[in-house]
Amino acid sequence: MGGIGSIEALPEVVIGDKPVLNLYSEMVSTFDNPLIVAIYILGVISLCWHLIHGFQSAFQTLGINHKKYTPLIKNVGIGFSVLICLVFIMMPLALHFGWVV
Repeated sequence: MGGIGSIEALPEVVIGDKPVLNLYSEMVSTFDNPLIVAIYILGVISLCWHLIHGFQSAFQTLGINHKKYTPLIKNVGIGFSVLICLVFIMMPLALHFGWVV
């Protein structure tokens, strides 16, 4: 009875005497499906847009809104948001294409 993300076929990991879920194998089996990878990446891209807006808005909420500093804050926010999202996108891509073992 397998399926996307099924844990039935995953190898069991035992720590001490207690069996635990093998999360790495769970991720490998989940991100083996290109549809799941595409949906995940679309979600992270939408997160990126949200972070770009939220980073600058957080400073504005704190009252740090000045014509001298706002462009710098916006640029740092864009860089931060894109970097974080690229790191999150690399995980499913690396697992899907077998870049990591």
